[in-house]
Amino acid sequence: MKTVLRVHYRANLKDNCDSGSFEKALEECKQRVSLEISNGKILTCAIFHYKSMAFLYIEVITDKEVSEDVDSNYIYHKAIENIFEPLQKFLKVWPGMEEDRVWVQMFHIYCFAYPESLEEWRRPIPPHKRCGRIAILYPDKLYSYIYHHYAIVKEGYFKGDKYQSIAIHENIAFSYFETPRDRYITSVKRNASQESIELQNWTNVDPESHFIHLPGSNGQNFLEIPCYFSISDS
Repeated sequence: MKTVLRVHYRANLKDNCDSGSFEKALEECKQRVSLEISNGKILTCAIFHYKSMAFLYIEVITDKEVSEDVDSNYIYHKAIENIFEPLQKFLKVWPGMEEDRVWVQMFHIYCFAYPESLEEWRRPIPPHKRCGRIAILYPDKLYSYIYHHYAIVKEGYFKGDKYQSIAIHENIAFSYFETPRDRYITSVKRNASQESIELQNWTNVDPESHFIHLPGSNGQNFLEIPCYFSISDS
């Protein structure tokens, strides 16, 4: 049975990139993504940016029956690097334990739903907009943020936007969501009646104290950032 794996990546742009060449590379990447969507390999892809940082959200179509001894994340990572190869010369290299790379996978820590199957995850109605936001966390508050968000998801009762997700790398949180945000409201355990105790625990530790507010955020914890392109089969 086909299902969906959501992956999030972060990259850093080199200084003084030629804008014309960069736009051409982006367009080539968009065409490659479109081909992967046509071939049934990708469901949704969106790439956002803030200053010298780029953030990539992809929904990869995969088989639920894939053997556990197959390193699927490595396979998908290599496939994604290949798709975005035209951008490689514009990106800084991240040193790795086994090999260097230009796209670093972020840790997916928060959502309101996990894909149960490809058909269940398809949007019945295309979104008005695909959006990305980032937040900067105080380093000494990072583990508190991760702990409470993991606890909320594990408990599974807090209700919200089905397609929202948050991933972390270093002390940067990247959130993907779609508008309108009230179209698909659900919870991890799909229980509409149970209230979340873990949400109250998160409220009790003063969520505002975790965030370094970015210029232009108007006091909000997350700042919505521009999109290079977004594309989906729905």
